[in-house]
Amino acid sequence: MRYFKIVGIFSLLCFSAITFAQSNNEDVTRSQTVMNNSVAVLPFENLSPNPDDAYFAVGINEEIIDHLANIHDMSVISRNSVLRYPGSDKSIREIASELNVEVIMQGSVRYVDNQITLAVRLYDASSLNQLWSERYESELSDIFTIQADVVDHVALVIGATLSAVEKKHIERIPSQSLEAYALYLRSKIVPSIIGENKPDFFYQILDQAITLDPDFALAHAFKARGYALAKRSIRPIEGLTLEEMGKVAIKHVELALSLDPNLGMAHMALAEIHRGTQDKSGTKQAYDKALQLSPNNKNILNAYARFLSITGEHDEAVRLGQRVLELDPNDANNYYLQGWTLMDAGNLVAAAKHYRRGNAIEHNFFRNINLALTEIALGNDAEALIALRQADRLIDKTITTRGIARVAYAYSKLGQQDDAKRLFNMIQTMVANGKLINTSYTALAYLSIGEVEKARAMLNYDPYEAFNLLNYIKPSVANSLK
Repeated sequence: MRYFKIVGIFSLLCFSAITFAQSNNEDVTRSQTVMNNSVAVLPFENLSPNPDDAYFAVGINEEIIDHLANIHDMSVISRNSVLRYPGSDKSIREIASELNVEVIMQGSVRYVDNQITLAVRLYDASSLNQLWSERYESELSDIFTIQADVVDHVALVIGATLSAVEKKHIERIPSQSLEAYALYLRSKIVPSIIGENKPDFFYQILDQAITLDPDFALAHAFKARGYALAKRSIRPIEGLTLEEMGKVAIKHVELALSLDPNLGMAHMALAEIHRGTQDKSGTKQAYDKALQLSPNNKNILNAYARFLSITGEHDEAVRLGQRVLELDPNDANNYYLQGWTLMDAGNLVAAAKHYRRGNAIEHNFFRNINLALTEIALGNDAEALIALRQADRLIDKTITTRGIARVAYAYSKLGQQDDAKRLFNMIQTMVANGKLINTSYTALAYLSIGEVEKARAMLNYDPYEAFNLLNYIKPSVANSLK
C-alpha cells in the first residue's frame, strides 16, 4: 500500500439518532423517521483549475457514495437527492431533516499535475458538531487507498459494522490503470438519452478504459448493463442488431463476474440480460445477489421493483420502491417508478398521488401519461385530460414510439379520436423512417384507433410484455384480447 499524507483533525463524538413522528398522511411518500446509521454525501466542491477536470470531483464523490451504499449496516442517500443542495442557503440541519439522515458529509477535490487534494468533513445533523475531518494530499495513484480510508472512517464514526467481505471489497483496487479509471469516472457522468439508455460515446469511453485495462471488472459490468438495457428498450447501439447487442452484453458480464464475482453491478447486468430473454428464475436470482452485495443501490432496487411488479409480486415490489424513496426522496423519477408499481398493484389512488408528487418536483412526459392513465381508470376524465395534454406538449425527439402510443391510447379512451389518430400517424412515420417499436405499445396504438384484431396479434406475439399492458385496459377489453 502506497504512503499518502493526511493533514487535519480526527475526532469521534458520540451522537444520538434524531427521530420524528411518523406521519399517517397517505400523501407523504417517505418516512419521517431518521434512518439508522444514515449519511448524505453532498456533491464535492471542484477546486481543480482546469475546467476539463471537473468530472473528477463528481466521479470521486460518486465512488465514495457507491462504496458506502454497499455496506449493509448503513443507509446512504442517493446522489440524485443531494444534487439540489450545492449553493443552497439551507443549513446542514435543514438538509438532514429533508433527507431523514443523522450525518452530513461535505468535501472538496482539487486535481492538478497528477496530484490530488481531497478534504472531507462529517457533521452531526442534530448538534451540528463536526464529527470528523481529514485533508488528504497525495499522488493520484493513491486515490483508491484514500477512498477506502474515507469509507472506513465514515462507517466508524456512524457506528456501522463492516463485514470482512465488505471491507475487502472496499479496499480492492478496481483498475491497475489510472488512465482507465479516469475514463470510467468520465463515463459515470454521461447523461442518459432516454431513461437509462446512454449515447454511443458512453460505450466508446468504456471501450477505451477496457483497452487500457482488460481486467477492469466495473467497466465490463457497466458496458454489459448498458447493452442489456438498450436491447430490451429496442435502442440499437453503433449499428448492431439486437441479437448482436445481446451477445456483447453476455460477453462482458461473464468477464466482469470472472474478474469479480462479488460485484453488485455485474449481477445487476446479468439480471437485465436474463430479463431480456424472459428467464424469470435467472432474473430473480441475479437481482437477489445484486441486492445482497449492494443493498442501498437505488438502480438495483428500482429495477428489481419493476421486475417484481411485472411478474405479480406486488407487495415486495412496493416495499423496494418505498426503500428507494427513503434513499432518494428528491428524485422525481422515483415517484414515477413507485407510482407505476402501485398502479400495477391496483392501488390507483396512491399511484396518482405519487405521480403528482413527482410532478411537483419536475414535470415529465412519463409521469403525466401515467397520471392520465391512472385518472382514466379512476373515472376522473377531466383530471386525466389535463395530465394528457401536458404529456402531449412534452413529446419531443427523445420520446419513443411506445410513449407516443400510450398517449394515443389515452386520447382514444377519453373520446379524443382526432388526437389519437394524429399520434398514430406520427408513429407510422417514425416506423417508416426506421424506428423500432415495442410490441405491447404497438398493441395500445392499435387499440387507440379500434384495430382490436391487430392489437390481439401483437399481444400473442409477446405475451410476457402483455402482462403489464393488460393493467391499462378495462377487464372486458383485456379478456377479449387474451
